[in-house]
Amino acid sequence: MDSPFFRRLLMPWVWGNFQELSNTVYDEYKCKAATPDAERGSGDCRLWGISLDRFVNLKVTNDSTDGNFDNAGTPGVYTYNFNRSALTYTYPSNATSRVIIAFSATIYIDWTVTAGSYANMRVMWYRNNQLLSEELVVGLDAPAVGRRNDVGQKVVFYEVMVQPGDVIECRFFMSMKDTNAGRANCDQYVTEFKVDYFKFTIDSTYQLKQYNKFNNYKFLDLLRGLTDTFDLQFSTDVKRKVVCIEPFFDYQTAVQQTKQTGFIILDPKDWSLKQDLSKESEIEIFSDYEREWLFKHKDDSADGALKKMQDRFQSKIGEAKYAFTERFKPGTKSFENRFFSTLMHVEAQQFASVTGVAPQIPCMFPENISNTSAAESENTFEPKLAYYKGNVAGVGGWRFL
Repeated sequence: MDSPFFRRLLMPWVWGNFQELSNTVYDEYKCKAATPDAERGSGDCRLWGISLDRFVNLKVTNDSTDGNFDNAGTPGVYTYNFNRSALTYTYPSNATSRVIIAFSATIYIDWTVTAGSYANMRVMWYRNNQLLSEELVVGLDAPAVGRRNDVGQKVVFYEVMVQPGDVIECRFFMSMKDTNAGRANCDQYVTEFKVDYFKFTIDSTYQLKQYNKFNNYKFLDLLRGLTDTFDLQFSTDVKRKVVCIEPFFDYQTAVQQTKQTGFIILDPKDWSLKQDLSKESEIEIFSDYEREWLFKHKDDSADGALKKMQDRFQSKIGEAKYAFTERFKPGTKSFENRFFSTLMHVEAQQFASVTGVAPQIPCMFPENISNTSAAESENTFEPKLAYYKGNVAGVGGWRFL
């Protein structure tokens, strides 16, 4: 295994979006909060016939009895600061890396302004008490004669980069103005405030143990896949306490023209001249092994491009079939790789001008191949194996296994 060939074997990333940290340990830092039902229609959630310019207290808590949650437990990552009227998120100080956090807030409003009055709401985002951004959520101005209404949900999104220990605040600032002839009546409350996702930055610290998908696999699963791929044979030297792993039959070394003897030495003894003709004997020329042997990779129902190609050509890509003589019994015996699934590749002609040879690039698309904004689960595939040969004259780069 300590060879240039083996060290160039690569596993393409098939466990979802690498940068967006869905289904990872970062799910523990997610939360959801809302204005409780009991608070809607009172306090700053109902402002009728007054003039003001201030932050409003919408009492956005994360009481689990109202369907909200804080995956970090107690004390958790989310709190509501009543003194600052701030939805407050604290990125844990024991987190392992700088990340980008995407927040979303959904605000329900039922506003009416009449005869020259107006109302508007802005959302302001802070990191460690420093204002980062502000955005108009809704603005409503009444004509001199008449009225205007706005009823429904308003959704705001915000991405912010955080270091361990950073505190993010979301605050809502309202301006209302009554006139002698008109007034502003405003009902508002938060139906949902949550962490949508975490995302690594280019210089973040990546730790594979953070990806929960890896919990489904063990090292032995990988070893089984490599064993099936290269037909490896294991032998143990008990005295030296060494395990020897080598291909079953002859194999090529890094020098393509040279072959190394495998586990089986192909020097069979010829017993035809050792038969005792003075005794009755029987020669059996029929084997009870199946006549066809089929070697294939695991199926991958999530790979839409692979399915489309196999349906088009009515054949399984990456399969190999061996057919023996008629002394073998009719039938097919399948040998499926216990870990790796089929990996297609494409010749990227658009890059041929770079090296003079079109590179071969691994190709994976979700099951719904037309949906370029597929969900995280749709971008998760079975493990695959590729070989990167490098820029070799007449060969290009990627080769597929």
